[in-house]
Amino acid sequence: MLFECLPPRLFDRIQEAQTDPFAAAPESDIVTVRHGGTGEVLKDIPVLKMHRVSRKKFRALCADGISVQVNHTFWAAPFSAYKLTFYSTTNALSISNIPKMTP
Repeated sequence: MLFECLPPRLFDRIQEAQTDPFAAAPESDIVTVRHGGTGEVLKDIPVLKMHRVSRKKFRALCADGISVQVNHTFWAAPFSAYKLTFYSTTNALSISNIPKMTP
C-alpha cells in the first residue's frame, strides 16, 4: 500500500525513515490488536512488507522536494479548477481567478 502512495524516488529511500534503518522489512508479519483493558487478543492482522518508520523521519522524507514558503496565507482552492491563490504580506501569487479576500 505504501508503494502505491509514494513516488518511486521516495519509496526507494523508505529505509532511511525506518526505526532501524539497517533492518530489512520482513516479507510477511502479523500485527496483533489487543483489548486495552484486559490484554485479550482481538485480532491478528497479517501484513506484507511492513516498514516500521519513525514519524519524524517519515515526515522529513515525505517533505523532501516540496517547496515550503513562509509568510503566506492560504485563502481558497476552487475544486473545479484545482488552482490555488496565496497571499503574503508583501505580494500576491495568484494562480487562479479568486478575488483577494480580507481576513
